[in-house]
Amino acid sequence: MFKAIRILSIPILILCLTALLNVQDWVKVKRVIDGDTLLLANGERVRLIGVDTPETKHPQKPVQRFGKEAYLFTKKMVEGKQVRLEYDWQRRDKYDRLLGYVYLSDGTFLNAEIIK
Repeated sequence: MFKAIRILSIPILILCLTALLNVQDWVKVKRVIDGDTLLLANGERVRLIGVDTPETKHPQKPVQRFGKEAYLFTKKMVEGKQVRLEYDWQRRDKYDRLLGYVYLSDGTFLNAEIIK
């Protein structure tokens, strides 16, 4: 009996750990800072995981080629909208920005759309 309980508890433990790692929130995007960084209505900044667009607002770099286009694309996709934010194992970067995967209400995965 104890062996059966132990065997059944392993899948439950895996599901619980997966749920903990896949934390998600619905948030409103107040403003797009640049192609890969968002400002939320609550004041938090979100850096999109796996995306690195050309700079437009870097204090020590000029606007990079296609930076404006990346910014405008992201702005069109999410500014002023409710999005679902999912986190990975590392929740913040060294600048204290949230690191996230962003999904639109229709299920569109913003991070992947930018890369496309």
